[in-house]
Amino acid sequence: MEGLIFISHIAEETEVATALQKLIKDNFPQPLNIFVSSDGESIKMGRDWPKIVLTKLRECTVQIVICSPKSVTREWINLETGAALVRENIPIIPVCHSGTIPSKLPIPLLLRQGVKLTDIEKMKVMIDNLAHDLNIQTPTIDFTKFIESIRAFEDRYTFWDDCNSAFGIIVGIHPKIIPSLCTHSYLEMDLPEKSICAIEQLIPFLRSRELLSFHRTGGSFTWAPFVPKGESEAVEPNLNAPANNVNFGGTCYGCELKKLSKLDAIMASPHFKPTISQLATVHENVLPDWMVKPCEH
Repeated sequence: MEGLIFISHIAEETEVATALQKLIKDNFPQPLNIFVSSDGESIKMGRDWPKIVLTKLRECTVQIVICSPKSVTREWINLETGAALVRENIPIIPVCHSGTIPSKLPIPLLLRQGVKLTDIEKMKVMIDNLAHDLNIQTPTIDFTKFIESIRAFEDRYTFWDDCNSAFGIIVGIHPKIIPSLCTHSYLEMDLPEKSICAIEQLIPFLRSRELLSFHRTGGSFTWAPFVPKGESEAVEPNLNAPANNVNFGGTCYGCELKKLSKLDAIMASPHFKPTISQLATVHENVLPDWMVKPCEH
């Protein structure tokens, strides 16, 4: 029987699966049968694709599983891996990208030797093992362009998760910041040191994507907690009150947040959905409105 390589992947990661398929096809010394369900050729239109997939799983010589934080949680990936495991003697090779590493894979994938797709030395070993399993000669491969393409994919693929997480932190610092950036070119702010440090940790990512820049402007002052009329300072603040009526007082430091060239397009995208943590919702009720002042150059 001709050797068959089955590349298991989720639809969002077709680009990775087809790049690996091309790497193998272009470099092995003889034509290989490589099944990638979404490549447009492995399964023709109008066919019973679940039946075809299961048939190929029963026939394959080697299974390669494309592993990412998203894919390893999907039922179909686990089903395909389980189908290969039942056959016992079929090599199953987890190949990792976008933040997933072999040592952190879930069981049963953790029980198989895996590789990172951007690790040249490990990829050489994988190709050698693949050639052995298919009983053919090991090719010499230049992985440079392949790894560049995987890194470019990872950069795009993980962008929205990173972006929404970063802006979720910003929303948590003050709910006025993002609405103000929609209509103004920069913001003058007076924030606690903890909030400034949180923004500074985000800036390398945000600046590299031409979204935001940030710097301290100097100066500081101490502000006193708000005391409702007729109450003493000893009254416990109401965390459910409006943000501009509740604060604990403290020292604020001057800083400026500036909008860069790509921010408007990102905020207008349907993918822009800041991920606000539970801790962030507490910050919303603490910092008053006057801390954020929209400005124009």
